[in-house]
Formats: sequence, structure tokens, C-alpha cells
Amino acid sequence: MKKYQLMAPGPTPVPSEALLAMAQPMIHHRTPQYEALFAEVRARFSEDETLELTWVIAEFIALGKVIHVLGLPYGAVEPITPSP
Repeated sequence: MKKYQLMAPGPTPVPSEALLAMAQPMIHHRTPQYEALFAEVRARFSEDETLELTWVIAEFIALGKVIHVLGLPYGAVEPITPSP
């Protein structure tokens, strides 16, 4: 089996359980399945923790979009040195 690595920030080995979970179809945010999932999140975390988790996810998505738009190398093994 090919070993996958998460490159943000990384490289970080990805367990097979996580790969299987990420392979599941997306859940639309206006479905009963999403409501059930978010109810579980609310049950496990405080309102402040849920807000912080939401903020961290939003930052991660925004950073990925900036990297894509600017065409920056992502997951590079070699450190990027600025040009003079």
C-alpha cells in the first residue's frame, strides 16, 4: 500500500483510518446527516471550543486558497529561499 503524507505542515504520515474517512462523500451542510454530525460536535465541545475549531478550519482553507492563487510551491521538501 502506498504511504500517503499530509503536507500541511508536514510531511506528516496519514493513518489509513484517516484516509478512509477522507474518502467518504462530502456531507452537505443543509442535510439531516450534517445536523447530526454538528450536534455531536456541540455535545463534545464547548461553544468557545467549537468557535475556535471553526476559525482554525477557516484559516486553513483560506491559506490553501492563497497558496493556490499565488502559485506558491506547496509541500516542498526543500526550504524556499527568497530571491535577492
